[in-house]
Amino acid sequence: MTHSSIQAQLEELRLEYDQLRITIAADEQKLHLDRKQAEDLHDRITELTRLTDESYPETIDD
Repeated sequence: MTHSSIQAQLEELRLEYDQLRITIAADEQKLHLDRKQAEDLHDRITELTRLTDESYPETIDD
């Protein structure tokens, strides 16, 4: 391998590495947003359950 071919491969690997870092950062951001959305939904479910339990304390058993 020549010096220039090694440099070309090295540059190619660096670009691929940078692209993967960008992809990982975007995935982590999406994961953060998904977690936040899940937490918000859980909070809403908890609140609606509490309100329902307060408004309709009797339960119907099968």
